[in-house]
Amino acid sequence: MEEYMSMANSRTILKSPKYYPTVPDWSGNVYMPVSMNNRLIRDSVALSEILGWIFEHADSCDAIIGDYLHRHNIMMDGTDEAKSITLSKKLGDGLVELLQSKMKDFPGKVLNIRPVKEFYERLDVFNSKLNYYLGLYDNNAVFHEEIQFLIHQFLERQGHIDGSPKQIELCKLYILEELVVFEMLAEEGCNINIYPGKQLRVFKKIVTRELRQISKDLEKVSLVELRVKPAFAAKLVTQIQKKTL
Repeated sequence: MEEYMSMANSRTILKSPKYYPTVPDWSGNVYMPVSMNNRLIRDSVALSEILGWIFEHADSCDAIIGDYLHRHNIMMDGTDEAKSITLSKKLGDGLVELLQSKMKDFPGKVLNIRPVKEFYERLDVFNSKLNYYLGLYDNNAVFHEEIQFLIHQFLERQGHIDGSPKQIELCKLYILEELVVFEMLAEEGCNINIYPGKQLRVFKKIVTRELRQISKDLEKVSLVELRVKPAFAAKLVTQIQKKTL
């Protein structure tokens, strides 16, 4: 324990997290969604601090690798689905290697690496839940508005994307499929979601009961947003700008 406390004292990237609705009961099961575009995960120093923070609070964590889900993002530029799946898996494999290499710094701790495809393979359950969320999107005006907000938020961040009907549909499917996975995790008893970055606004509204009658299982989840200090956030912005020049 002293080793992890010393890591906390030497933290240079992370600042105090945000909790929704409150600080969780750390006896629960912890998981971390791993997005393919999350620059914090791909930064070696940041990843060490993220894992260090998690293992200060828990002895084990499931890392949910969102590679198959990421196919929607790749398809936005016109890439066909088969190639998008292949490219997504390659990105996911790289993140798995990175996570595995970092775990040597956390003896006695456990990181269960789970590709998101395992949830899709439970076809009956996954499709039933996805149909439910598609129905909510079509028939629940408040939920529809929340998903539309997230779609347009994403598209505004992507300067090269024109917001065509196909791209909007892909964004919608990404968000709804992600909610399906989170609900399946909640049914397993994984009720603490730690994300390096901002949590989905719709998910925050569900767990804080601002948005009701969406999912009783998701309402039981505690959300943790791991935030970075301003200097490191500025560094990430500079890196993004250099890549777009």
